[in-house]
Parts: sequence; structure tokens; C-alpha cells
Amino acid sequence: MATNNKDKILLAIDELAVMIALLKDYDKPEHQEKSKESPEARLKRKKDFAEAIHAKVKDLVVLADADSKAIYDDLLAQGLAPTCSI
Repeated sequence: MATNNKDKILLAIDELAVMIALLKDYDKPEHQEKSKESPEARLKRKKDFAEAIHAKVKDLVVLADADSKAIYDDLLAQGLAPTCSI
């Protein structure tokens, strides 16, 4: 039986797109000029943001992997999945 992760996967992709856009905007010179943060604080914030993006990607991979395995198991149960012997 396939998992019900499609909506979760699509939401994670949308969230990643927003996070990446915000990170790109954060690097723009006009944003840096307006910022009252020290360069060290900006670097720490960027690092934290990059770690959040990395975690979101890992979550997305887990969801996609679960869906992939569930779909394969469904096909295997129906005798439709390719099998290979090594």
C-alpha cells in the first residue's frame, strides 16, 4: 500500500523553494547594507539557515524514499515489479 506522503512532499518542496529564495535575498548587497547585524552575526544566521535547509532536504528524502518503497512493494505484491537477481 502506497504511503500518503504526496502532499507532505509537495509542501516540503515549496518550503525549500521559499527558504532558498530567502537565503539568496539575504546575500544581496542592498540587504547587507540595511542590516544592523555584525558580519559575524550574519555569518552565524546564514549557517543556521543553511542547516535548516539541509534538515528539510533530509526530511524530503525520507518521505520520498518511503513513498518509493511503498510503491515498489505494491507493484511487487501485484507481480508487476521488476526483480533482479545478482
